[in-house]
Amino acid sequence: MLAATIAGFTIPWWLSHQDTASLSIKIISQTALQPDGANEVAGLKISFEGQELISPYLTVLEISNNGTQPISANEFESPLEIRTLDDVKIVRAHVSRTLPNDLQPKIELSEGVVKLQPLLLNANDSITAYFVTSGDKPNFSHRGRIAGVSSINLEDNTRSAKTTAHIWIKITIAFALQIAYFIAARGVTSKFNLQIRRRSSLFIALSSAFGCGILIASLKKEIDLSNMTLVAIIMAATLISIILASFINQNSKRSPVNY
Repeated sequence: MLAATIAGFTIPWWLSHQDTASLSIKIISQTALQPDGANEVAGLKISFEGQELISPYLTVLEISNNGTQPISANEFESPLEIRTLDDVKIVRAHVSRTLPNDLQPKIELSEGVVKLQPLLLNANDSITAYFVTSGDKPNFSHRGRIAGVSSINLEDNTRSAKTTAHIWIKITIAFALQIAYFIAARGVTSKFNLQIRRRSSLFIALSSAFGCGILIASLKKEIDLSNMTLVAIIMAATLISIILASFINQNSKRSPVNY
């Protein structure tokens, strides 16, 4: 049972860290710089460095090595390119933050295309940059090839888009936890202790453990923790959970009810 519990915690985390090298581009936020109705005010214009902007937007993007292995500069086939679609034009691009602080990325804006020059990116290194665009709300695309990286993912966090597989995994886990709830709920309403079958006990243990594992894997994307720190937290939480579960489920003198 202990092995099943630990597996439920660690397997989802292990599956989420199988890519040895990975690079991601995330759209963190998009803000309209022109208030609604501004076009109705005669003579009101927004310009940047003498250039008039039409429906300007400020977009914050993060480029990060979200894998477990470093990506060296010579593994880039060419500079990583980020561009806008349709008639939207990038008029300004600037690096606002890096992790670590001594990371020195070089980006160039040429003919509406932003190019990130090849550089060393260790695991969890990230580059945050802001783009000012003109034309309408921008949609971005990218082009680049890196040795050992099958594809570079572009995620739009402003839309909270989830893959179909990701959604169905969560629905399945939620359904399993609901079944586990109804199996155990009888012990709440009965005046006697609940005694369940071995298969029911195994089902509750696995569904609960995998549910916790999915939540921990999701939190890893939101909290900046190293893999070793996350493993230490999981092991400590497992030990504390075993102690608390033993205390809560200690033997009682009341007669059990079979289920």
